[in-house]
Amino acid sequence: MTLHIAPPDQTVRPLMETLPLTARLDDELCIAGIAELQDDLLGLLNHAHVLLDLRAIPGWDACGVQFLLILWQEFQRRRGTLTLLADDPPLRQSLRWLGLPAQALVGSDEEAP
Repeated sequence: MTLHIAPPDQTVRPLMETLPLTARLDDELCIAGIAELQDDLLGLLNHAHVLLDLRAIPGWDACGVQFLLILWQEFQRRRGTLTLLADDPPLRQSLRWLGLPAQALVGSDEEAP
């Protein structure tokens, strides 16, 4: 599993605190993948605003969803923002059912907050 990170555009320095860091997962969001990437994903907490792109993941399990919710809650506790970009309807519904607020979840056809 790979976590790809793209920093905000450096040419807009005054806006750096409000522009999100973009990270993209491209493998299954499952118990094995979370164990492998846990440190990298928790490292996202070092940034105030993160957009995590989940559109390329081919599958997920309850452990992966639970980890995303814990990560989101930790961002909230630190007064940061984590926005999840996901198009998979079952994944989106699972995240909503487990308490992720609508503003923290966007699809490809929606604009991130």
